Amino acid sequence: MTLQYNSGVVVENGCTMYLQRELWLKKHSQEKLPPWPCPRACGGTLQAQKKSFASESTHESLQHRDNERWELDWDRGVIVGLLLCSRCMEAVAIGGDQTQAYEFDWDQVTNQPSPYFEQFIRPVWFHPPLPFFPVPDDVPEEVRTPLMEAFATAWVSPSSAAARIRAALETLMDANKVQRKKRKTNGTYYELKLHPRLEIFGEKHPKIQEHLLAAKWLGNVGAHESDLSDDVLLDAFEFVSIVLHHLYDDRVKRADDRVRVVNKSKGKK
Repeated sequence: MTLQYNSGVVVENGCTMYLQRELWLKKHSQEKLPPWPCPRACGGTLQAQKKSFASESTHESLQHRDNERWELDWDRGVIVGLLLCSRCMEAVAIGGDQTQAYEFDWDQVTNQPSPYFEQFIRPVWFHPPLPFFPVPDDVPEEVRTPLMEAFATAWVSPSSAAARIRAALETLMDANKVQRKKRKTNGTYYELKLHPRLEIFGEKHPKIQEHLLAAKWLGNVGAHESDLSDDVLLDAFEFVSIVLHHLYDDRVKRADDRVRVVNKSKGKK
C-alpha cells in the first residue's frame, strides 16, 4: 500500500480519505504558507499572492509600544490577502491573526545559532471556505451543506463546526432513508434519536459504524461545550471523511468489491 500527500489529505491507493493535519487550524510562517487545497477540488493548491497581503497592528499592540520594555515580538496584528489556485486560478481570500517571533537557524560558518525575525499568520477565515477533505461528488446536497458550514466555521469556532458535523450526520441518515420513528408495544410511535439511527444504519455498513458513532459523540461535545480542541475537531472531520468515501466514492466501492472476491476465493483466481 502506497501513501502520498496531495492537497491537504493523504492519498491511499488513489483514494483521498485521511487529513494531513499539519495544514489545518495552525499558525504558519507568512513566507511559507502551506499547500492548502483549492475549494473547487480541482487538484490544485493555493499559492499566496504576496503583494496582495496587508496587515495592521491591533489597538492593544499599539498601546503597548509605549512600554519601555517593548520588543518587536510583542506585536499582534490582523492580516488579509489573496491566494490563487495553481491549476484553475480560483481566487481565495484569507484573513487571520498575525504574530511575530524570533526564530533561529544554525550558521554553518560560525557554528553558532543565528537569530532571525519571522511573521506568522493564524487563519480565521477563508472565502470561499476550504474543504478539509474532498467531498465525493455523489454526496447529497443536504449532507454537503452542513459539512461546508463546518469547514467555514472550523477556524474560528471548532465547537460550532462539530455541531454542524452532527447535523450532517442527521441529514445523512435522512438521505439514506433510515427510520425516524419506532413503534411502541401500545401501537404509538416515538422519535428515534441520532444514536439508534446510526446503529440501525451501521448494521448494513459495519465497516463504518464505529466511525459514525465516534463522529456523533464528538458532534455532541461540540454542541454542548464551547472549548472543543482543534485536534478533536480534526478527528471528527477524519471520521466523517472515511464514512463518506466508503458510501459515495466509487473507488472505495470497487476496492471493497475486490476485497470480497479475494476473501471468498481465498486469493485463488
